[in-house]
Amino acid sequence: MPKNRPLILLLVMILALFAANLAVAGDPGLEIEYPNLPSVQTPNTVRTILPVYVEYIIHLAMALSGLIILGSLLYAGFLYMTSSGNPSALKDSKDRMLSSFLGIIILLSSYLIFQTINPKLIELTITGPEYIGGVIFRDPDAPEGSREFVTTGSVADFGKLNMQPETVTFISTDVEVVPCKEPGPNFSDRSNCEDHPYATITSDGTFPADAKAAKLIWKTPGVYLYDKTNFQGEMRIYAGNEDTLDDFAGKAKSIFFQPPNSTESFGAVLFTKEGLTGECKVLTDPVANLGSFSTSSLIVFRHRNDFLPTGAGVNFYANPNYQTHAKGAVTGQIGAWGNFGTYDNDIYSLSIDGRYLVVIADETGGTGKCEAFRTSDSDLSDNPIGQCTLIGTCSPGCPNIWGWCPVCTGSCASGFKVIPLTAASAATLPPPPPPPLPWCTCSIDPTLGCMGVVDQQSPDCNNPTCDMDTCTCTCQ
Repeated sequence: MPKNRPLILLLVMILALFAANLAVAGDPGLEIEYPNLPSVQTPNTVRTILPVYVEYIIHLAMALSGLIILGSLLYAGFLYMTSSGNPSALKDSKDRMLSSFLGIIILLSSYLIFQTINPKLIELTITGPEYIGGVIFRDPDAPEGSREFVTTGSVADFGKLNMQPETVTFISTDVEVVPCKEPGPNFSDRSNCEDHPYATITSDGTFPADAKAAKLIWKTPGVYLYDKTNFQGEMRIYAGNEDTLDDFAGKAKSIFFQPPNSTESFGAVLFTKEGLTGECKVLTDPVANLGSFSTSSLIVFRHRNDFLPTGAGVNFYANPNYQTHAKGAVTGQIGAWGNFGTYDNDIYSLSIDGRYLVVIADETGGTGKCEAFRTSDSDLSDNPIGQCTLIGTCSPGCPNIWGWCPVCTGSCASGFKVIPLTAASAATLPPPPPPPLPWCTCSIDPTLGCMGVVDQQSPDCNNPTCDMDTCTCTCQ
C-alpha cells in the first residue's frame, strides 16, 4: 500500500464530513450555510463582500491544515509503536513525525504573520472611482503650488494655505460658499459665519479680498464624512448603506448630517471593518472630531426628530425561535446603550414589530464587535454577534467541555440601541416577520438554570410545557 494512502483517506473523510454538514445545514439552491469558525466572520448572506469570503477561506484552510497535520502525526505515532524490529518502518515513522512538526511550525508561523505581525495581509479593499466635486479657489499671486485649491469641505484659514483667493469656481451645483471675515475652527452650522458682511456665493465669480476663511454649505440631504476634523477637508456624501468606503476607508475625521426636511434627520452607524462589521459608532448628531475611530463601512438611516416609535417595539430572547423572553418591548434606546442584565452574552433571537434599527454590541458601553438589524432574526447563532465567546456561555445545543466550546461559539450580545425609523428608511425592506404564534417562554434562574416553569405565554397557547434540557417552551 502506498505510504500516502492513509493520509489521503483521512483527507477524503474530512471533506466528506464537511460536505455532509453543508448538505444538511441548508438548502444549497438558496444559500450555503458555512460552518462557524472562531475569530472570523462566517459568510451568511448574499451581501457578504469578497474580502470577508477570502478571510474566511484562509481561516478554514488553516483549520483543515491543522487537522491534516494532526492526522499525520497520529499515524506516524502508530507506525512508530508498531515498527519494532522493522528499521524501514521505524525510519518512515520518524520522517513523518519530523514532517508533521515542521508543518506545525509553518502553520503557527502563518497564523503569527496574519494575526500579529501584519494582519493587513488578509484585509482586502475594493477601490472605487475617484470622487470629483466641490469648488476651486484660485489666487494667481500666490507662490507656485498654492495658486489653486480644490476642496469639498470648508476652509478654516486660507493663510495656512499660503493664498488669498481672488475667484471661486464651482465644480458641483448643489453647494454654496459663505465667505468668512475671520478664521474659524468649527463649521458645524452657518452661524459660524453669521457676522460676515459678504453675500453667499452660488455661482462662479470673485471671492472677497479680505475674507480669511470659507464655509461650504451642501444642499444635498445625506451623511457627510470629512477627512479632517471640524468638517473640513475632502468630503463624501452618502444617502444609503455602503459595504465599503473604497478609497475613503479609514479617512473620516468628522461627520455632518444634512436633513431631508424640517421634521426628519439622518443618522449613521459607522463600522471599523468592511461589510458592516467590526466595532461601531451610532450617531444622530454631527461630530467635529471622530478621534482614532477608523470608518470602513456605514449604515445610513432616517429618523423623525422626535424619535416617535412605531409598532409594538423590539423584543430579545435567550433562545432561538423567540423562546425565553429576555428583554422588551423596547420602543427606543437612542442615547446611552441599554444592557441585557442577567441575560448578558445570552441573546439568540430578536423580534422587530415596527420600523426600527437595532444595533447590538458585545460590550455594555457599545464597544467591541457590533451588528445591526432592521428585521427580526429567529437565530443569532449564525450571526457575527452570536459567534464571539469561546469560554463562557455557549450557543444553545452546542456541545461544550467545562464551558469551552470546541465546535461552536456563543453569543456576546451585551449592549443595544433601538432607534425608531421613518417610512423612508424602511421603504425598500421586506416587512419584518412577527414572532411565531402561539408562543410561550420558560423561567430561567441565573444561578439554578431552567426552573421548568412557564414564565409567560400568548393567549392562544394551550397546555404549555417546558423542556428541562433546552429550557424551551412549546404549546399544544
